[in-house]
Amino acid sequence: MTWDVDVATDVGKREINQDRFLALDMGGEAWFLAVADGVGGRNSGEVAAELAVQELLKVAPRWKVDKMPETVSDTIDGSLRKIHDTILAQARRQPALKGMATTIACALVLPSGVLHRYAGDSILWWVRGDSILYRSRPHVVPSGSITSCLGGPSAPILSPRRQDEYDWFMKVKPGDVLLLATDGLFRNLAPGKLLQLLTEPGSAKETTARLIEAAIKAEVDDNVTVVVAKSDTNSVASGNSSTSS
Repeated sequence: MTWDVDVATDVGKREINQDRFLALDMGGEAWFLAVADGVGGRNSGEVAAELAVQELLKVAPRWKVDKMPETVSDTIDGSLRKIHDTILAQARRQPALKGMATTIACALVLPSGVLHRYAGDSILWWVRGDSILYRSRPHVVPSGSITSCLGGPSAPILSPRRQDEYDWFMKVKPGDVLLLATDGLFRNLAPGKLLQLLTEPGSAKETTARLIEAAIKAEVDDNVTVVVAKSDTNSVASGNSSTSS
């Protein structure tokens, strides 16, 4: 199983882009993918998002991805909690950054399946054929406030928890599509429209381009960032290790 991976981002109607992304080729047909969105209403959200992605870029290559999924899952959890602490420590050192925080959605994509974690309202979808097999549940209350993030006033809630949720490890088949995106995409495009765009034929790069174009046409008022991975036994992975500026 190989993966075709691409990333794209757009500032929307905002003055700056607080979104960051990561698409890291781990070797052996494995990828680590992530999107981070600086939390609105917090100081320096883009700093927190950048810090989270840069820390993941440092630690992910050291993960032993050939271990049992349970072991790797616990390693990812530990890394995310350390990044939470790192963001808090940076904010303590620089008072101007007090309260900075970021959402996170990340996935370790292996030939056998996908391990994933998220905190906040950045979203992960897993699509097979014309069906959504998995849709992450954002940490948001009815008022719209985010109840989990990296940084900020409280410890992060990382979902799904391996201890009590069945979907922490998703087994993939050729043709499956994985989408990670910040909330700017999902707040401007209906689920049916998103599913249509994800299931249209084409490469990962063509899919990310369609998603960004649709968001722009919908006059997205927030930053929007998408990471798409398509599984195919005959494809050659096209993405590169990168972070957004």
